[in-house]
Amino acid sequence: MLHRRIALMLALGAAAMPVPAFAQSTSAGDAAAVTGIGIAFTVFTLLFFVFYGVILLASIAGVVFWVFMIVDVAQRLDSEFTGAMQGRPSPNEKMVWLLVVLLGGVVGAVVYYVIVMRPYPRAPRPPLPVPPQTPGPQPPVPPT
Repeated sequence: MLHRRIALMLALGAAAMPVPAFAQSTSAGDAAAVTGIGIAFTVFTLLFFVFYGVILLASIAGVVFWVFMIVDVAQRLDSEFTGAMQGRPSPNEKMVWLLVVLLGGVVGAVVYYVIVMRPYPRAPRPPLPVPPQTPGPQPPVPPT
């Protein structure tokens, strides 16, 4: 859907570009004015697409940041939140932060990052132990 919108905007912009070529003027000053309008329209169109691209990239970055904060809240142990670190543990703190980040969107994710994640980074956890592999019964070898 987005590609269609961009293609339509480019087609409309390209259709408006040949305005100076079709202008019927009686003097060189009129032709220069029409050319200036065409150049101004071209610059405006290019700036619009640059601005649109910046907004699109910022939106994508905000959603990625929001998802990373949701994952951090979900993986964090109850003892790694601010209340437990300050000596007043609460069993509901993880759920409250999860709701703040989920319902607050990018703003909630920024608040969580500033209050919890940056001052109290998660401790690295050792890898899960791998159970030892015991060889099972071997199938009989067929005679040759």
